[in-house]
Amino acid sequence: MIGHLKNIGKHSLVYGTGTLLARGAGFLLIPLYTRYLSPEEYGIIALLDLAVSIAAIVLGVSIGNAIMRFYYDLDDINSQKEVISTSFFLLIPIVACGTAVLLWSSGVLAHLIYDASSMVYYLRIAFITMAFEIILSVPFTYLRVTERSFAYTALYLFRTVIALTLNIYFIAFLKIGVLGFLYSNLITGGIFCVALVLWTLANVGLSVSKHFVTQIVSFSLPLLPAGVASLCLHSADRYILNLLSTTSQVGLYDLSYKFGLILNSGIQVPFGLIWGALVYRIIKQEGGKEMVARITTYFCFCYTFLSLGIAIFIQNIVQVMASPEYYSAYKAVPFVLLGYIFFGLAGLLHLGIMVEKRTKYTLIVAAGTALINIILNFALIPQFDASNAFVAPAVVTAISFLILAMGRFYYSNKVFPITYEWKRIASLIGLTVVLFTFCELPRFEAMIAEILFKLGILFSFPFLLLLMGFWDERELDAFKGFLGRRIALARSSLHF
Repeated sequence: MIGHLKNIGKHSLVYGTGTLLARGAGFLLIPLYTRYLSPEEYGIIALLDLAVSIAAIVLGVSIGNAIMRFYYDLDDINSQKEVISTSFFLLIPIVACGTAVLLWSSGVLAHLIYDASSMVYYLRIAFITMAFEIILSVPFTYLRVTERSFAYTALYLFRTVIALTLNIYFIAFLKIGVLGFLYSNLITGGIFCVALVLWTLANVGLSVSKHFVTQIVSFSLPLLPAGVASLCLHSADRYILNLLSTTSQVGLYDLSYKFGLILNSGIQVPFGLIWGALVYRIIKQEGGKEMVARITTYFCFCYTFLSLGIAIFIQNIVQVMASPEYYSAYKAVPFVLLGYIFFGLAGLLHLGIMVEKRTKYTLIVAAGTALINIILNFALIPQFDASNAFVAPAVVTAISFLILAMGRFYYSNKVFPITYEWKRIASLIGLTVVLFTFCELPRFEAMIAEILFKLGILFSFPFLLLLMGFWDERELDAFKGFLGRRIALARSSLHF
């Protein structure tokens, strides 16, 4: 178990560093966006992202999940390469035909999303960019399954730097607004798509297997509607908010969501990149289920601790980074963070369904949760004050992701039972909510006093867990051993 933890930790650290640097660079552009883009323009970008994401899920046929699932079923390197090559030749015609249809129907779609003449052109650029990004999923998945975390991270960072540089040029210097955002993604996606597709094919060769085509299609088809339902769960609230309120409220909500996604970017994405590629190997080994359960608890600890840190400081962060018309966005962030705690848990609880290839259950849970999400959004958004309507979908997000986690656990446990440490997980989430609530009660006139109080609350988290008996003896001994080694290393360095 220790060996696997070190391997997961090493790769997750690499992925995490790259993701945090990339997201960090992106968050540094928030002052740029909030000063050069109005909340309405920010809302338009969010609506475009929703339309493109739905199309991408359908055309992408969940190719990344299929590659990872079948790659590790094979021991022969040539067969593994054939899975990658077959994925390309299955995906490219689907993407080409689908994109052509989307470009042709852009006028109708634009009228449905946001009735403005400029939206047609926006959609066409976004759909072409989408095609590049879908095809890029194969090379990036190939890097993941071959555990080339350094190469993956370097390419991810390089692509981010290029895109952000172009964003600054188009938005700040040319001042072309939404088009600047779209042009930067189009140029970056096109360059990387051509380069990485050629590199991947040079490594895996040109080979197509009818057997793998059949397997990939049969595995992926139930995931398509499930993916659409999952996206509706994540993003349909923006469209509903636009219908029931204003595009400016969509802009505020999308900004609050981006702050909430700090957690997702810092933990779930890097962890998932390596865990998704290794878990099918680990689960086959003796003690694999116990290891999965313990790692789920550790994952929740990291998630809840960082959620608390972001939630208690979010008002200060927004006021520093955004222009005044965006300040109120902080109100929705704690609910988004709570939702993503449940969503991260749902991702881990999905394992049994994927191991047993019962992807029909993924569809059932996603569709049911998406329906509940839509109903709740239509019911709750009108109940909120017009200036705070964007908070309603954040509340619904938290409720919906909890339901998603419960549904996935029910079906996964039905086909592949794993005994999770529910008491410990519940104590983590409960303590996070209690400390956040306590932190919101006092009001300070001096900023330094407020910051010190919040830091005290944040760093009391692991010690309160100790008082609650959360940590077992093995974990405490491991921590003491780690701390002792660090102290000894520091002393030897000073002596030298």
